[in-house]
Amino acid sequence: MLSPKLPDNIEDLNDGSLKVYDTILHISEFAYSGDKLEKTVTKDKKGNIVSEIRQVYKEGKRIKSMTYSFLGDTKYVSETTEYNTNDVKEADFLTTNPGGDTIGYKRSLVENNKKVVINFHKLFDMQNVSYFDETGQLIGTIDIDLKNNTKHMSSYKYDGQGNVIEETKYTEMLGSKR
Repeated sequence: MLSPKLPDNIEDLNDGSLKVYDTILHISEFAYSGDKLEKTVTKDKKGNIVSEIRQVYKEGKRIKSMTYSFLGDTKYVSETTEYNTNDVKEADFLTTNPGGDTIGYKRSLVENNKKVVINFHKLFDMQNVSYFDETGQLIGTIDIDLKNNTKHMSSYKYDGQGNVIEETKYTEMLGSKR
């Protein structure tokens, strides 16, 4: 079983046993104003800031987040996410790079109490479509991976108590005929 190992004293990030695990040597600090997340600052093992995310609220709802990256002492906007202020639990969003190109989005469609959620991630060349029934249970997903030219599909069936009783998955190459 794989599990992360943190030092006994989190202040001691120079512990030799951690040096091979570069990915766990980033620490994120979260700053709140009341119950609203205002800023997330991520630092590397040397204490250098590698990214900062600032949240923007209007009338108590998150409307935007700005992600900043650092190159030496230079701070620059690496992405901007605009959130839809509708009343859904997880807001839809559109993320753009500094040039205004779309690099990600989430769009929710609801009809007859059934929901379809579409996510797009340009960095990974992936799109995910999730289907939910009237009770909010996930009944299917389609993941399209344009880098590997594949489509992964899953479907789920539940018993009367809402427990998953069947999961079916398969993968096919894009453009192939079944």
